[in-house]
Amino acid sequence: MMLGAGPTFIFPTASQRALGQDTWQVGPDVGATLLGEHFIAYGFVQQWFKAGGDGAKTNQMNGVFNYTYSFQNGWTIGTQPSLSVNWEASDDRAAFSIGPQVGKLCTCGGLPTLVQAQFQFYPVSPSVGGPKWNLQLQVTPTIPALIKKTLFERRPAVGSALR
Repeated sequence: MMLGAGPTFIFPTASQRALGQDTWQVGPDVGATLLGEHFIAYGFVQQWFKAGGDGAKTNQMNGVFNYTYSFQNGWTIGTQPSLSVNWEASDDRAAFSIGPQVGKLCTCGGLPTLVQAQFQFYPVSPSVGGPKWNLQLQVTPTIPALIKKTLFERRPAVGSALR
């Protein structure tokens, strides 16, 4: 199991005010990953607070959770539910999605690449303007390590020159 934590940021980069919140935001991020022989499971939660900008006060959280099982032939099945909460909203604060995910590990341009499609249904979403469903396509290339061997791996073992 791997655990991680650190800061997370949102920058006001929207090209039009209607497309973004017009605020600088900062907060904590925490996550965990469990890697098995044929599966990966992870979850991470991020929380943001307004730190500046002309937009309205923000206090929001987002969580993404994933379970993916990999078959020997490269196919995968799983789910990746998400939870979003706007703590500033008076009603309908949360949105929660869940649905099946299917994918295939293939080689694209010499790199192992996971291509996945997922249908998500929102059993919980804001009543006005909230999503009811979505379809996601995800492409994840696996980039090889930049440093193939560490300094210690390149050195001969102590005493090996004496043999």
